[in-house]
Amino acid sequence: MPQDIALQAVNQRVWYVEGGVNPTRAPQYLSIGKFSADPTQNVGEKTKITGPDPNNFNRDIQLGSVIGSNERATLSIGVRYTVQKSIIMGWKNKGCRVDIFALSGKCGNPQDFTEGGEKWMYYPDGSISSHSFENYGAYGNDENNPTNESVDMTSETYYEFLYMRQEQVGAAYTTR
Repeated sequence: MPQDIALQAVNQRVWYVEGGVNPTRAPQYLSIGKFSADPTQNVGEKTKITGPDPNNFNRDIQLGSVIGSNERATLSIGVRYTVQKSIIMGWKNKGCRVDIFALSGKCGNPQDFTEGGEKWMYYPDGSISSHSFENYGAYGNDENNPTNESVDMTSETYYEFLYMRQEQVGAAYTTR
């Protein structure tokens, strides 16, 4: 598979694990969900430590630096609001951890977590910070739009995993 193919937003799928990743909980597909705000994470700026310049008046020199603190990653998940029970409102009401996965790719089955993608992004320790609706009401047909709901979340960080078959991993470590 060529490595220079850009991923497209329409080829991203959202999966979640309520309560966090655990051997007893399988990831579930959020079928009408999407990332409604791009994930970001501030990794902190270094602060320089200065002192008086021993060779010049009215000047400082840099003696070192202090690393800034990493902030939690932020992301938003949106879904179409339907007559079925709301999954993401349930996340908000329970107040429990929700781990998020983004399954990316073009080939394969987007509803198959283990074989359906070419790249996975993992957002561990997800915590809901807000919940909202969009287009929740209308006065007439001229304002009639689909109703959406979304949650703003933070996660510890995020990681990417590339598609790799077991035989490729095992072949590198097999000896006779």
